[in-house]
Amino acid sequence: MSQQQTKSSMHHMFHFQTQHEEDQELLNEYLDDELVPCQYRDYSEFILCVTRVWSQIAHLNMRGIQDNQLHEALNIWTQKFCSLGGKDAAHHWDSFLSFLTRNVRKPFLLGCASCGKVSDDEKILLLILHDIQSQDLDAARRNLSKLMWDIEIPTALHHLIMFESMMNENRARIDIEVLKALNEAAYTSKNLMH
Repeated sequence: MSQQQTKSSMHHMFHFQTQHEEDQELLNEYLDDELVPCQYRDYSEFILCVTRVWSQIAHLNMRGIQDNQLHEALNIWTQKFCSLGGKDAAHHWDSFLSFLTRNVRKPFLLGCASCGKVSDDEKILLLILHDIQSQDLDAARRNLSKLMWDIEIPTALHHLIMFESMMNENRARIDIEVLKALNEAAYTSKNLMH
């Protein structure tokens, strides 16, 4: 992710709903967590992880911070994509998130890193990926329009389709049962920090 891309999206960043002091410690612990790519729940967890880590990298880059925190976040990003999808998938997810931050209707809220809650915006993102996997591009467009301006949807959809084609090669799919569970008040993410 380039520094220029990050600065251009300064006004439309992703935001955590809450921020806890222990988030960085949990982020470091997540680095050691095993990921089984073909398990449905783990794929949803993977998406939340790389999205939240991308946001952290973008914030640190925007503020010009080059420290251990940035190094750890970049390390997690690299390791997660080495375990699933590889460099090309990482490129398309990075491109999609960069494009999304420049064109969001409102700031994209990330869930609570410490309590494991998934935000409404993250739920929409997982639903969009499920729509694409189901080859329901009309539904994907409708759900994307909840996050970004309609005129920009074709470019965002292109990156998502390319990303999902790589995920399909790894048999990584979002299960509809996971999407249903996200709407239950008691649901918490399996891994507290994504």
